[in-house]
Amino acid sequence: MRTHWTSKAAWMMTVLACAGGACEAGAAGTGPDLTVSAITGTNSYGAVGGVRGYSVAGTLCNMGDAPVGYSLADADHPVVAQNLYRLVGGRFEQIGMSWLFNTTIPLDTQTCGPCTPTGGFGALGAGCSDPHGAGLAGSQSGLSRRSEVDPTAGSIAFPQDGVHTTGDAVFKRLQVRTADLQADGARYFVELQCVAPDDAAAGNGANNASWREVAVNGSFGLAFVGPTVPGEPAIFAWADAAGAMVTTVDVPGGGRLHVGSAASDRGDGTWSYWYVVHNLDRARGVGGFAVPFAGDASELAFRDIEHHSGEPYDGTDWDVAADGSGVSWSTDSYADNPDANAVRWGTAYAFGFVSDRPPVEGAAALSLFAPGTSDAVEAAVWLPGASCAADFAEPFGALDFFDLAAFLQAFNAADPAADLADPAGVFNFFDVAAYIGLYNAGCP
Repeated sequence: MRTHWTSKAAWMMTVLACAGGACEAGAAGTGPDLTVSAITGTNSYGAVGGVRGYSVAGTLCNMGDAPVGYSLADADHPVVAQNLYRLVGGRFEQIGMSWLFNTTIPLDTQTCGPCTPTGGFGALGAGCSDPHGAGLAGSQSGLSRRSEVDPTAGSIAFPQDGVHTTGDAVFKRLQVRTADLQADGARYFVELQCVAPDDAAAGNGANNASWREVAVNGSFGLAFVGPTVPGEPAIFAWADAAGAMVTTVDVPGGGRLHVGSAASDRGDGTWSYWYVVHNLDRARGVGGFAVPFAGDASELAFRDIEHHSGEPYDGTDWDVAADGSGVSWSTDSYADNPDANAVRWGTAYAFGFVSDRPPVEGAAALSLFAPGTSDAVEAAVWLPGASCAADFAEPFGALDFFDLAAFLQAFNAADPAADLADPAGVFNFFDVAAYIGLYNAGCP
């Protein structure tokens, strides 16, 4: 279930039109409009201490009607982040991230449709594309820190601290723990996200991430499965593959977040809830996440992604509290620690718990990390609803014929869930009468 998908639809319509030669540069955006049109290759660099290094290649495309700056001499050029995600057992989480690949020499190819070259190396022309290989994307001397970029404003520190440095096989590259690549039945998704000053200034940063499914082979290489899905971040793969709800939140003052949620029936009277908070391009970050509901929660879970290779951020896990009114997670405040483990741009953190309440649609609260125009935003999610003993079938929170049919099926199968009256373990008229009473009482 998606609560926002217009960016993908608009992008796909534009790409299809351009592929047929029926569009003009600028059909997708006014001004520079840079995004990842294709994810095209991967490299594997082996493992160091249980961590594996990768790089991911792609093609950038300027779908706008003005050039995108590509300067060697200053910060006016795009940078590209590389990420890896995993979906296993219905749970989606980020398991890998890289430093930023700096693109400084555009090739002005026509992969994306009609192209207006600039005639030089200083900019990517309107409608033009810029492919790069996995070797270049993994070249350590060309990788710089994410912490030096404000994607909301499109600003990039210059000169970049840490660029031109090299190290072992995984240094600055897309790092993934080997153990995270060995889960049975897992699916994996790579993601590329670009940030450019001109693109951000034109307000065209919402379509800058794209994803593609990959499979992990026996030697831990990444092989593509299916095509690139352009113009949207990898959290939407969760919606496509497992039906998760994904909500888009445009934050006052600039920047976009995505919040995904899913609930699964464990078959024992409890439900597993899983949430993912993805920060596309909000420089302020997210420092807290809360799911309100009345009731107890168990098996509390938190999954972050580790910054590495000298990034300044603290990796301490978030605190979690469950007090009968919901579950909340939080990191240190900005005032106490500006480098605390917030959900920074281009990353996604996951949260989970188990409840005995079936899911209903509600709102979760996100606390923004650094000071700004607002302190918190909300997002639509699945969360535990009020207890309703007669609510045996979807849609939960409302009683209908399907609940009655599900109860009778459980009764005929001697399912303990249908054992509603004494004597325990005996299924008879009194259990049916008890269910009818609960059904007539309705759900709170």
